[in-house]
Amino acid sequence: MKKSLSLTLCAALAAAVFTGGAAYAEPAPVSEQSYSIVNGGFETGDLTGWTVESGKAFSEDNVATNDEFMFPEDANHNKIAVNQTGNWHLYGKGYNEDIPNSFTGALRSSEFTLGGTGTISMKIAGGATRYPGEEGAEKPMAQRCFVGVYLAETDMLVAKQENEYFLKHTTAYVNPGQYASNVFNTDNYYTYYLDLYEYLGERMYIKIVDNDPSYYYGYISVDDIRTYSEEGAQPEGERKDKVKVYETEAEGTAYQIPNGGFETGSLAGWQVTEGLAFSNAGVNASDVWWNENITYNRDGDYHYGMFDPQATGRMRSAVFEVAGSGYVSFKLGGCMDQSKTYLRFMLVDGDGALEVARFSNVKYKNFQFPYVANGMKLLNMVQYYADFSAFLGKTMYIEAVDTNTSSDDLGCMVLDSVITYHPSRPQFMYEREAFELAVNYEYEEQSKYQLPNGTFERGDLTGWQVIDGTEGFGGEGSLLTDETFWAEEIPYNKSGVYFFASTDAQTGVLRSSTFTLGGGGSVSFKLGAAKNPQLVYISFYAMVGGVPKEIGRFSNDNFNDVGFPSLSQGMQIQNLIEYHFTFAEEYLGCEMYVEIVDRGESDYGFITVDSVITYYPAGSVLPGKAATNLIGG
Repeated sequence: MKKSLSLTLCAALAAAVFTGGAAYAEPAPVSEQSYSIVNGGFETGDLTGWTVESGKAFSEDNVATNDEFMFPEDANHNKIAVNQTGNWHLYGKGYNEDIPNSFTGALRSSEFTLGGTGTISMKIAGGATRYPGEEGAEKPMAQRCFVGVYLAETDMLVAKQENEYFLKHTTAYVNPGQYASNVFNTDNYYTYYLDLYEYLGERMYIKIVDNDPSYYYGYISVDDIRTYSEEGAQPEGERKDKVKVYETEAEGTAYQIPNGGFETGSLAGWQVTEGLAFSNAGVNASDVWWNENITYNRDGDYHYGMFDPQATGRMRSAVFEVAGSGYVSFKLGGCMDQSKTYLRFMLVDGDGALEVARFSNVKYKNFQFPYVANGMKLLNMVQYYADFSAFLGKTMYIEAVDTNTSSDDLGCMVLDSVITYHPSRPQFMYEREAFELAVNYEYEEQSKYQLPNGTFERGDLTGWQVIDGTEGFGGEGSLLTDETFWAEEIPYNKSGVYFFASTDAQTGVLRSSTFTLGGGGSVSFKLGAAKNPQLVYISFYAMVGGVPKEIGRFSNDNFNDVGFPSLSQGMQIQNLIEYHFTFAEEYLGCEMYVEIVDRGESDYGFITVDSVITYYPAGSVLPGKAATNLIGG
């Protein structure tokens, strides 16, 4: 193409000599628009005239009016002018400053003919050309951001401009004047010029390129590109506030919750029920975290978190029916304090819901940072799955909970890829880095024959009332979730998550709501401690002629404190033992209730109770040991 330009100039000179004119003639006049790219100053407020050629670094969100920036570490909170021309510019961080530095991509202009003096000018910010090194030293970057000029016919890059004057202060304080005078250049614009006289008359285009996935100014801002020396700044566009519009609709099925992977870029399909920890702004497009660019290990283009670690709150998924294999899977990261940041799996129960499982990032491991390959598991997500096949056909939803007030990033929740339907056992469960979580909840049939909350799996004493008790009996501390007791870690042998326990210092009576004795008249229950059957026991009352009649009284027949701490030697203390008993047929159809009685004050004068199941069909094989009815009824 240079050859054709020379021929054009020679023809022009020959024409000038023949007519007696000057020795040099301007190229044939063309419209001003053909010399200029469309929207070189982005004053339209959008990407009119530009095409996103690749990647995610550039979108309409980059066209912004942000005219100041600050440094988080600046104690004086100085505001420094961006120094764009007009109102709008292409801001690498986005108008909301939420475009990840790790994003890369390319943006292509309209074509133009190089005219005038052959000079192209532009403003550039961001796009560091060197990483900061240790003790003030610097090292070259492997990849860079630049503005390139290309020949339209061959797509050949003929010139490229980086932000070569990029320089950040190294002092503990910020001097705004030094940024205003371009001693330092980070997010404040610096004007560059490219002399391309030798390409006069060529058809060209501009490409803005971000090839830098790093955290350190790994983005480029551009403004006021002028491809013709005669042109002035683009007329200022109308300044307006940009508001991010989040997708509000997401599709799911009866079995799969909508937007379990947050691929709408929003919380569509989820409902924020409390607090500020969960919001659309928390749906994260970045695939890496912290300065070390550690991968989140997510699926797709989005996940939830890391967002406002100090905020607390809850959000809830749509309901789903447990189907297929019954397996549910998800990815979790963060959750440094697992008691405060977790997922609750809720079983819909009439107008309410019961918590049937609670999971957190149990594989969290602050180890050999930043080497993920060595076992570090922080904000990088871990694949989990759980078997909910015991709930096939039941309706559930998931609640994400964050009650952690720490400002530490690692305390937040990172969540992705919540899949509530697997037709068969998921294949990843056989992988080394996928972990199964136990669903310990004890399901309780909702029936007039089943004692309500006999399993205590509601997590409270709903359906039970204290008839007579000392301080603390039947209070908040009466339901335990412990797996073991004492330093010897002796298993409680509980069923599900919760069980009831009194203490030697407490006495009282806890009475249940009523149920109807049905099926074969059989019941089962778990008991522990209750060494003295005269003082500590569980009673069953039947309403006979409208009057309550005690028809069964049971204590811990197998209490044994010999052989401590070995269960294999017959020791049975407060660890729970399962018993069963069948009442006489005459009580079938009677309304009944249960009392847990604790009159003991020492020597295992307390009781542990769990899993009071009051309905078994006739002929059922009953669990546990046969219990002795202390009243002989």
